[in-house]
Amino acid sequence: MRLHLKTDFRTRPPHPFHHKNGYYYLIQRIAGKQVWRSLGTKNRGEADKLAFGIWHAQQSPGLREFLALPSCPLEMAWEDYVKSENWGNVAKSTRDVRACRWKTFLSWCANRSVADVNSITQEVAEEYLSTCGTKNHTWNNTRSDVSAVFDRFCGKMHLDNPFKLVSPRTVTKGERASLPFRPFSDTEVKTVIKGFDKSL
Repeated sequence: MRLHLKTDFRTRPPHPFHHKNGYYYLIQRIAGKQVWRSLGTKNRGEADKLAFGIWHAQQSPGLREFLALPSCPLEMAWEDYVKSENWGNVAKSTRDVRACRWKTFLSWCANRSVADVNSITQEVAEEYLSTCGTKNHTWNNTRSDVSAVFDRFCGKMHLDNPFKLVSPRTVTKGERASLPFRPFSDTEVKTVIKGFDKSL
């Protein structure tokens, strides 16, 4: 398959602009206006990959299948997540749990030689979650925490979040009888005292 840059592609792959504030931006012309979009990173290599991912998503479906996305290390998704507003808004205990679950996921991936975001498919997500215990509540929490890390990065790269493609498990809560509080009656108190007297 021969491709021609001028006729087959929608614009050229973009080059991120390095702003004086240290961050890289993607500058695009949309509806005749110049739009600046922060890539949220000060790293040139990361910015190039994010910009290419955005450009890749703008191509026709046939070209998207032909063009390979750049390999993005899994660590990049975590680094991007901890810079997000979402990370800053959650409690420290939640951050600690998410960091622990992410390390466990990375260790699992390392044992299977999976090192980049593009390699995490729905099938891989399902395989990992199958190792996360039998309790639906724990399984759902693990899915949610790992999914939160991928959410922002996959959005930037125009990729599906693999963990969101896996449906959560149903958690059935048992019904509990709730009785209003009331003090013991005099008769009930006497009955309890008589029971203690007999047991002595």
